[in-house]
Amino acid sequence: MEKKKVKIITHSGSFHADEVFAVATLKLMLGKDFEIEVIRSRDKSDWDSGDYVVDVGGVYDPSRQRFDHHQEGGAGARENTLQYSSFGLVWKHYGEVVSGSRDVARRIDERLVQGVDAIDNGQSISKSLIPGVRHFTISDYFTLLRPGWHESEHDYYKAFLEAVDFAGHLLQRLIVQTRGEVEAEAVVRKQIKTSPDKRVAEIDHNLPYESVAMEFPELLYVVYQDDENSWRIKTVRKSFDSFESRRPLPESWGGKVGEELGKITGVPDATFCHRQLFTCGAQTREGVMKMVETALKSLYKTSDV
Repeated sequence: MEKKKVKIITHSGSFHADEVFAVATLKLMLGKDFEIEVIRSRDKSDWDSGDYVVDVGGVYDPSRQRFDHHQEGGAGARENTLQYSSFGLVWKHYGEVVSGSRDVARRIDERLVQGVDAIDNGQSISKSLIPGVRHFTISDYFTLLRPGWHESEHDYYKAFLEAVDFAGHLLQRLIVQTRGEVEAEAVVRKQIKTSPDKRVAEIDHNLPYESVAMEFPELLYVVYQDDENSWRIKTVRKSFDSFESRRPLPESWGGKVGEELGKITGVPDATFCHRQLFTCGAQTREGVMKMVETALKSLYKTSDV
């Protein structure tokens, strides 16, 4: 059976993360059942011929598959005031279809889409705490894919399609990981709730736990088996915005390994403790549980072990 042909139109010239991700999202939504042609143009006749038009054309009308945000007044904003770019508009209408879940689509909007939208609309969502140093963002990465003025190769169309392929792969992986995260959270939540000591939770092998841990203010440490001969303790952070632990591990453990750590902790099979005091390990469950017991009894920086 011959595949139906579909045209996705965006603007020519330089490209940015928002239309790259918008086109990638549409390609994932359409899937392999369509023969997709991506056209980059600023010609109105091309816009009029497109089945989907993103980031160009001055129209936001999902009933006509038009997803631009450059028109006067923009294309709306979320309740948190972050305005929509072409990526956000496409994700708003097709994110649930692509990800298979409203919850997964919402999380990806918060984790990826809103940051891309903010940068494209010139809205600041973070600031550097160290002069001259800032985070390298996914939008920065796509800027690197654009041919530079000093390069002999200036094939923007080829570079754009390569960027779209990368964005599509990233979205697929993010969807897979986020689905797994949602499934894991239900398991972790149950394990925390049923723990006899509300300050400690033993969870299945390295399940993502941090978002659930924030729901339990008493929780200080998470314990899990890392591999056959390795058990791990991790501290619970005070918040997602801070690396500060609710209860750091004892200060005297920091940076110690092997026999030296074993003498300090009284656990012969202790293996290591990170110098920042947020994780440590032992070879056995008995070993890490004894380390947890010692850490709970210690009063950090006052009666440290």
